[in-house]
Amino acid sequence: MIERGAAELEMESAAKAAGMVNLMEDGLEKARRGLTSIEEVLKTLCLRC
Repeated sequence: MIERGAAELEMESAAKAAGMVNLMEDGLEKARRGLTSIEEVLKTLCLRC
């Protein structure tokens, strides 16, 4: 895909179709399971910097 110059959205869609989970989704799932906190997810994603 990169070699043929695929757009970012096309690559992201293909990755999601193949099972990719983005960092925010993964962090929120881990917070839901009690493995981390929402604060730690936000700090890691730098949403509250």
